[in-house]
Amino acid sequence: MTTTLQNGSFSEELFSNESARRNESFEYETDSDDTKFQSYIVGGKYARIQDFPHSAFLVIKCHKVEYEEFTCGSSILNQLILLTAAHCFEDCRSGSKVLVSVGNRRKTKGNFYTVGKFASHGEYDGHVMKNDIAVAILSRPLVFGSSVKRVLLSHIGIYKEPALVAGWGITNEKLYTPTLYLKWTRQVVLSRRRCLRLVPNLNNGYFCATGDVKHETDYGYAAVGDSGSALIVRRSIQIGIVSYKIPKTSKSLIIYTNVTKYHHWITSASKQLYCHQFKFT
Repeated sequence: MTTTLQNGSFSEELFSNESARRNESFEYETDSDDTKFQSYIVGGKYARIQDFPHSAFLVIKCHKVEYEEFTCGSSILNQLILLTAAHCFEDCRSGSKVLVSVGNRRKTKGNFYTVGKFASHGEYDGHVMKNDIAVAILSRPLVFGSSVKRVLLSHIGIYKEPALVAGWGITNEKLYTPTLYLKWTRQVVLSRRRCLRLVPNLNNGYFCATGDVKHETDYGYAAVGDSGSALIVRRSIQIGIVSYKIPKTSKSLIIYTNVTKYHHWITSASKQLYCHQFKFT
């Protein structure tokens, strides 16, 4: 059974000042359905936002049959566009609301923005996990600085170098413990052959990574609340998006959407969102 890494498990109220101003509650109830995507950093270390200035925290009030509320991570592509996982917006209808926090390691103390529109890959399939990628456009531009910066995207895969992932979310899977603060951990990207031995049905457009056992002090892995967060190399180049894991196989083996494979889609979808948001033809 796959487990996606989106978080619908908070019992705390997030963004209390912003929520009060907007008359939105953003309170979370425990969701024990382990079929949901989950993501957060277990282990690892607490991060400085200046070391991960591309990180953006999403609170999603998803309009389905009823409203459901959960959280994800994302990365900043430019002053208007965020990159995240498609399952974060799965089945969300018109009327869904997304609140974004950037620029602070404490998710409740960042600068707040709202998403105007979002677009998931047209061939996303959450049942067999294909094309788990989405972009979102903000209602107003971000203000860049030392704690808010964009990631870089590469046409070629950079898989043999040290990689890092940072996110907000639960820090203990057994106790389902949430955190207010950004955490990070190292990741080692596995070869395609080794990954397929562990995940035989892995679709194209994905790769596997796990914690780096050579660095015990910051060993960790993604879990509930980290879906959509960026896996980066060389401090600022994004190679992956936290997508899902298969707990029966391994809690620490994370499946990432391979950003390199979607470079053209990201560019095209971002342009379409921009034109639609600002009514260009």
